[in-house]
Amino acid sequence: MEKSIIYLQGGEEEVYHNNNKELRDIIANRLALYGIVVDIENGQIQYLGKKLPNLQCYALYLLRHAETVGTREKRFMSDFSPNAILTEKGILDIEALSNDIKKMKFDYILYSTIPRVKQTAKIIQRCMNDDVCFIEVPWIKGIDNAGWEGKKADELLGVDNEDFFQREILHNIFAKSSNGCSWGEVLFRCIDLIEYINLYFKNKKILLVSQGSILIGTRIVLHMEKELWKNYDAETFFGLKESNVQEYGKLNCVFENSLCETIY
Repeated sequence: MEKSIIYLQGGEEEVYHNNNKELRDIIANRLALYGIVVDIENGQIQYLGKKLPNLQCYALYLLRHAETVGTREKRFMSDFSPNAILTEKGILDIEALSNDIKKMKFDYILYSTIPRVKQTAKIIQRCMNDDVCFIEVPWIKGIDNAGWEGKKADELLGVDNEDFFQREILHNIFAKSSNGCSWGEVLFRCIDLIEYINLYFKNKKILLVSQGSILIGTRIVLHMEKELWKNYDAETFFGLKESNVQEYGKLNCVFENSLCETIY
């Protein structure tokens, strides 16, 4: 992985993990087409004008995967780390939610191949009695914290700690874990998701089983956040506070008649 030099507040020079310049430019150019401008130097984004992407499905809901061993222990996970499997509580939560999902009569349920997401989707599928079409979409992947797996936030030292600060506090969309991915890559995939839906699922009611970062990224790309990152808190998102009420296994309305709210 390429390491890039940036200047932090106070003029100190630090090294952090970043994508190569070619990929940064590709991400920035793609986001610009969706009315989001990126500062290549610090990875900050802002809306440009009021051009809104056109999502052509009837409705899009997102179900965040259920509780995992990693989220219960408040430790980072990669896509395939041993702690990225569902807990017994997580399994029971999804089984309980499945009847409500069945009543909503989705046309399609999409899910990725990341184990914790696929586990969640398969529990729902067992409860649906083939009433809806399930489609596996491998590239719909959110934040991957590979390189930090098994660690808690306060165990990130040196460049790893700086990576986390840049990505999650300063919202540098190019900063990333040593072997994982950046928010810029997640936003790029959220654009792919919108274009995929418009191509194959016009006027359909869709449930996407995925990760919380895909929900956040899709809301950003659809210009649903008046102030970017305002509703995002890294400690809450990663379950790092002892008092957190987690939203794993929660069903969210991303798009339906201009509504955007948590319904369960």
